[in-house]
Amino acid sequence: MKYKLLSTICVATSLFCGEAKAIKDTVCFTLRPSGAQGVNAEISTQNTTANFGSAIDFFSATWTCGGNCIDRSLIQFDLSSIPASATILNATVSLYVDNNATEGITGQPTYGTNNAGWFQRVTSAWNSSTVTWATQPTTTTTNEVALPQSSNSSENYSVNVTQLVKDIISSGNNYGFELLQQNETTPYQSLIFGSSYNSDTNTHPQIQVCYVIDVTPGDSNCVSLRPYDTNGTVLGTQNPNNAGGAYDIFYSATWTCGSPCVDRGLIKFDISSIPSNATIINASLSLYPDDNATIGITGQPTYGTNNAGWLQRITSPWTYNTVTWNTLPTTTTTNEVTLAQSSNSSEKYVLNVTQLITDIMTSGNNYGFELLQQNETTPYQSLVFGSSANADSTLRPKLDICYTTPTSIGIVSNPNISVQVYPNPAKDAIVFKTSSSDIVKKYHVEMYNVLGQEVRNFQLYPYQVTINTSDLARGMYLYKIVGNNTILQSGKIVLQ
Repeated sequence: MKYKLLSTICVATSLFCGEAKAIKDTVCFTLRPSGAQGVNAEISTQNTTANFGSAIDFFSATWTCGGNCIDRSLIQFDLSSIPASATILNATVSLYVDNNATEGITGQPTYGTNNAGWFQRVTSAWNSSTVTWATQPTTTTTNEVALPQSSNSSENYSVNVTQLVKDIISSGNNYGFELLQQNETTPYQSLIFGSSYNSDTNTHPQIQVCYVIDVTPGDSNCVSLRPYDTNGTVLGTQNPNNAGGAYDIFYSATWTCGSPCVDRGLIKFDISSIPSNATIINASLSLYPDDNATIGITGQPTYGTNNAGWLQRITSPWTYNTVTWNTLPTTTTTNEVTLAQSSNSSEKYVLNVTQLITDIMTSGNNYGFELLQQNETTPYQSLVFGSSANADSTLRPKLDICYTTPTSIGIVSNPNISVQVYPNPAKDAIVFKTSSSDIVKKYHVEMYNVLGQEVRNFQLYPYQVTINTSDLARGMYLYKIVGNNTILQSGKIVLQ
């Protein structure tokens, strides 16, 4: 799904004067997909078992069709680029009328005197190519947004979905939105907008999102890894004892080869340049379809109606030129990442792997990832991407990681007093140890989260104080040691 980065704005906010300032990075982006890049579908009581996954209009209506008919629509935007730790500032969905729609009354898409609608969050999975009225996903009325009665018969709508996007990010599941009429009993009411399949691109739905992430100036680093190497392979049940070796493609598939065959891919990136005490802000893995691959169906690398996949963290060692299907490394389903059912037969995927990279850093062992099909029994399903050994450099997987590292302790005043703060990173407790218990009677410690909220305040006495942090959220905290109207010491603590 294509998107354009509209702006990136950095705003400095000081938690306390004289110390390093916490920085809030504000990122805004716009998504306006076209064609099969968009995920939307119409569902209708006129035919409860029919799929309208490529309908040219995104609409809700109550009408007559021999009896009373109800139409609703589903839509999903790719929000995977938003970090789980982000604070959503605002989010807006723009809907543009289709004056040429054959539904309702042509030329009057927002028709009726009682056509107010609801925009609700979808709470279960659906597939645009198979969903019907009879199999429609569940929704919630929590924080639903009203589309008011139209003021004319051809009205564009701007829908404030800030809270709905917050709910999506906090839930960890993006199943999109549903548009429906508030009154589904009175006929001849409609809200008809263009879908991503509409030939008029000016009518395609659009979402704009702005969010904030917290970083520290001088400590924030980003790396983009797109190596040309053989640190990956593919293994299959067709030859379970054969070593993987180097492949120019990275893929998972279920197929037939005299009998059902299953293929999985292994990949590993060298992330040794990231300090062990780093806090991962955001990490994304981009996978590019290889249209020339000889596996599966050439020209249709993301093929099948049931080809959703998993990206899982590998938990034991392997070597690309010796590993076999029968000696596959172990993996964990913890924080596994979904590759959704492809919306077309040659689809690029951008996966949010922030938590997986965090898990790798926490474990201290980087064994990479495994790609597999969620359904390994139904044949003729594939997700075929270029590998890091692909001759076409534009098809090689790309891993983007942004992280921060703890700042060094700065002595603000009275250098004769030394205060040790450890361990850092910490887990359930932090120790503040001083060299002189008498002098530090005058000092106290203040701890703040990245939003500037004070979470601890205690006297630095006696010479060693242990603070319980098991109840605090994992992440970065700032502290300062204060006394006699001076700051003795300041720094950053990471809780893992």
